[in-house]
Amino acid sequence: MSFATDNWEEFEKLSISILETYLPADSEISYSITHTPNRKDGGYDGLIIIASGNENIDQCKILSESKLRELSNKDLPMSDFSKTLIIAINLMAQKIYIFTNLHYSTETQKRIHKFSSFSNIQVELVDIFEVSDRVKELYKTLKATYSPSFLKQLIDSVSTHPVSKRVSSEKKVHITSLNKLIGSDRNYQLDQCYKAISGKKGIVIIKGCSGCGKSFFIEHLLNKMYRESSIPYHKINMEEFSTVQAFLLKILSSIWNIDTLDITNFSEQDINEITDYLSEEELSIRSRASLLNILKPKSVPNETQQDILQFYFFEYLYRIYVPILRRKKQVIYFDNLDYASGSAFQILNKFIKKFEKENILLLLEIRTDIKKCEDFLSHLMRDVPVIYITEIKEFDSVELSQYFEYKYKNEFSYEEEKALKKILPRTPLLIDTVTELFRHDLGMRGSLYTLDTMLAI
Repeated sequence: MSFATDNWEEFEKLSISILETYLPADSEISYSITHTPNRKDGGYDGLIIIASGNENIDQCKILSESKLRELSNKDLPMSDFSKTLIIAINLMAQKIYIFTNLHYSTETQKRIHKFSSFSNIQVELVDIFEVSDRVKELYKTLKATYSPSFLKQLIDSVSTHPVSKRVSSEKKVHITSLNKLIGSDRNYQLDQCYKAISGKKGIVIIKGCSGCGKSFFIEHLLNKMYRESSIPYHKINMEEFSTVQAFLLKILSSIWNIDTLDITNFSEQDINEITDYLSEEELSIRSRASLLNILKPKSVPNETQQDILQFYFFEYLYRIYVPILRRKKQVIYFDNLDYASGSAFQILNKFIKKFEKENILLLLEIRTDIKKCEDFLSHLMRDVPVIYITEIKEFDSVELSQYFEYKYKNEFSYEEEKALKKILPRTPLLIDTVTELFRHDLGMRGSLYTLDTMLAI
């Protein structure tokens, strides 16, 4: 036998004992703790319901999951408890405690912070450092219930883990700095767009020709929303999806806040366990089956079967996503729609229709020089209301000079710059493409003098 095999049940109970010390000691607040029946690894071990006599305080549901592993200096990967996170979303829990006798990597801590930000479910990662501290603090009480040898092994094992990996209490939000948005018109558009959509829900369209700077404009808009209103966003790149299944998987990944790679590694049993905690009244058998068929398809469904699968899959999405949205507004940004297939447009349309009235902003980047994008927008606007549309235009001559000065200051002589500005296109992408050609090719660069003379004639 091994440390983990011998002591897993003790560790589950110990985790609950530690968790009890975190609960509020308030006469107005009562709580019940249920140690769930033994299940295969991957669900949750404890369910805590906190209630209050104060009608202004809502009931709180907390899940606890314990992961005892062999004694080592390793970290506990997020994939080991990702199912618990999904189950917490399914059960509309407010908080999760994940206990382990290992540590959590910096990357896992970052991913959990992101999960909490989007799901509005607080996750407490209780690592070996915290477990050891609590065991030492409560040792006199705990040794009457738990094996002193087991408790000592937990305390001693902390020395093998790097202290730098102790779960950080860092709560600061770090906002990525962006390059300057060039042009008074674009900055005015940004301010107007932000004011128009602040506090709103629905569909927002940012459109323009290829290379005009739509994506960069949207980056500034999202950054402003997050900086000023703490609204998180998901970005869905339509170029990545060659099949409807891949698109639905990405939607699910965005809602669950679990990487698509982790989801694709789920077994059929894993998927069944995710919904096992929901009754048939909460989630129909057909919805469970559709989730399984989307994630683990056994055959290619025909068109009718595909429609039925999608209908019940969206029933599941609605069941889990709406409670998240009611707790916290979200933004989903769809870009590269010009790469989307006809079937991807259809499923995107279904998703938008299903959720456009909920507490969500659906931000679509549309190319005006691609017919299928314009057709999609035209059909969409006939079916659902759009709360705001703005179009990013090409630079005028002043904005072109401002952009060139900002990006390529002192890169060219006065004569070269003067000649180059006369031939440059008016969109940022093409300005950069042409400028880089002249910048690195001395032969082409020399021709700028001749070109300037010719243009002056």
